[in-house]
Amino acid sequence: GGVLAAALAAKGPTLLVERGPNNTAYPQSAVPQGWPQIAVIAAEAQRAHDSGMWTLVPAVLGGGSALNGAVCWRGEVAAFEALGFSSSETAAAFEAIEAAPCAQPAAT
Repeated sequence: GGVLAAALAAKGPTLLVERGPNNTAYPQSAVPQGWPQIAVIAAEAQRAHDSGMWTLVPAVLGGGSALNGAVCWRGEVAAFEALGFSSSETAAAFEAIEAAPCAQPAAT
């Protein structure tokens, strides 16, 4: 949600609304090892329309990061296209997000 909100904010005024209680209500959300427990208590299962795959939708402040210990999944391109982003913009954003956690600091 935060990454998408930042991209939308670059195009104009944006409001990010998270659903669910504050993530501090679930101490399991503070550590990656807590994700199996938090996934059971702070998410709802939904089936993707185009692929038929099941996914968990966060219902806690902090969204997916609180739910899954900041593990990232690629969203469906069609969802971003419906928001006005091209498939090339979406692919570039996915690649940037996936590269950021693994980026190595420059040698000094």
